[in-house]
Amino acid sequence: MENVTTVDEFLLLSLTSVQELKPVFFVMFLIIYLINLVGNGAILMILHFFHFLGSTEAILLALMAFDCFVAICNPLRYTVIMNPQLCVLLSAGAWLISFFYALMHSVMTAHLDFCHSLKLNHFFCDVKPLLELACSNTELNQWLLSVVTGSISMGAFFLTLLSYFYINRSCRILHKALSTCASHFMVVCLFYGTVGFTYICSASATSMSEDRTVAVIYSAVTPALNPLIYTLRNKEVMLALKKIFGRKLFKDCH
Repeated sequence: MENVTTVDEFLLLSLTSVQELKPVFFVMFLIIYLINLVGNGAILMILHFFHFLGSTEAILLALMAFDCFVAICNPLRYTVIMNPQLCVLLSAGAWLISFFYALMHSVMTAHLDFCHSLKLNHFFCDVKPLLELACSNTELNQWLLSVVTGSISMGAFFLTLLSYFYINRSCRILHKALSTCASHFMVVCLFYGTVGFTYICSASATSMSEDRTVAVIYSAVTPALNPLIYTLRNKEVMLALKKIFGRKLFKDCH
């Protein structure tokens, strides 16, 4: 037999043998890698944080309805029931539930393969239009989007309606109760009406043009109306505005 040298390891050569260029290549590829990392991370964050904050808003609206119920129907026990410890616990629960809910969508979407068009038929990176571009099986993603999102939003909506039901049933002064909760109820209707239409319905039930129209409402119109709805029905805010504009008119007259 001939003498054969067995090779069990390899020596990788660098891109260049010039020592002066090695730091340049290192910095260049490091920047490229960081750009890729930040870019893909930003995409995942936009999938993630949109649903994270949206789910948090749904749960907080339910907690606000419960707060209205306690304030109206149990005013003397309000500070005892809605103590700081309970408020912190409810807020932390809302944030934790929303975080893991959004993380579920982020992880499930990251496992998909996208081989269709790169053009997203939407004005922001959302899970539902992304699923239409996937070339792998998205049945589980669609099921999670409809069932889990529907459970959180409809569960919070049911708790909100339950709080209003007990307010109307328990309180003697119905008009005052409705007046106190009217601003919150307007926000609830705007939020759940648009979100339910978009995410609870299946992807094939609604067109992307309809989804874009509804998305404009819950992503731009509703947040813009929130300050007006909450502040214009607040007596202290209205009194402050009257004082400010009253002083301005008085100065203009003189």
